[in-house]
Amino acid sequence: MNLPSIGKHRARAVEAKVGKASTGTPQIAILFAVKTPDGAQETGEEITGYLYLSDGAFQRTIEALRHCGWQGDDLSDLSSVGSQDCEIEVAEETYNGSASLKVKWVNALGRGGVFLKEEMGPQELKAFAAQMRGKVRAVDGGKKPQASTPAPAQQPQRQAPPAQPPAFKSEWTGTSCPVAGCGKGEFTLESGGFGCEGGHSRVPAPPAAPPSQPAPQAARPGPRPQPRPQPGPTASQQQPPSDNLGF
Repeated sequence: MNLPSIGKHRARAVEAKVGKASTGTPQIAILFAVKTPDGAQETGEEITGYLYLSDGAFQRTIEALRHCGWQGDDLSDLSSVGSQDCEIEVAEETYNGSASLKVKWVNALGRGGVFLKEEMGPQELKAFAAQMRGKVRAVDGGKKPQASTPAPAQQPQRQAPPAQPPAFKSEWTGTSCPVAGCGKGEFTLESGGFGCEGGHSRVPAPPAAPPSQPAPQAARPGPRPQPRPQPGPTASQQQPPSDNLGF
C-alpha cells in the first residue's frame, strides 16, 4: 500500500470498523483512498485513520464521520461511510522514537482543514474586525501599527486602616466621644485624659483653682502663767505648840 505525502488530500472512505485501542478506548478505524484534486480518480495511495470515542474526542469523531457521509445514529451500522468525498490532513508523528504518517484531521471537502477550539461568531467577528481595521491600514501604509491600549483598570481606593483605640487602664466612663460624628464609647487613658474606640483622645481642662485664702496670722505669745501659791494649813489643821519636851 502506497502512503500519501504529508499535507491535505481529497479522499474517500472505503472501509470503516469499530474496535478498541490497546488502552481499551473504543475507536473507529477508517481506510481512506486518496483521490486526485478534481475527484475524478484514485491515486492508488491509501492510509488508515483512527477516530477515538472517548469523552474528550467523541464530538470531533462524530463530525469526522459526517464529513465521510455517515448517516443515522447507530454506530453498529457504518455502511453509509464513504458515500461522499472528504478532505484528510496527513502529518508525521513520532512515537517511541519511530516516525510514521497518520491522519491528523478529517474535514469537509474544501474546508481547508482549519479547526479551532472556539470559533468567533458573526457578531463577535465583526466587532473584532472593526477594532483591527486601524492596524490593517497602518500596515498597508507602511506605518508601524499602534498596539491596542486597553483602558487602565481602575485602581481600588485604599482604605485607611481603622484607628486603634489607645490603651486604657480603667472601666468605660459610660459617656460618648464628644468629637462630631464619632459618638463611640469613651475610656480613660494610661497617660491621663480620655480616649475612644474611634481613635480620638482628649485631655480635660485642669480644674479651676479654689480662691486663695489669706494666710493665717501667727498667734502672739501671751504672758506666762504665774505659779499659783500653795495654800497653807487651815486653822483646824494647825497644832498648838506642845509643852511636853519629851521628859
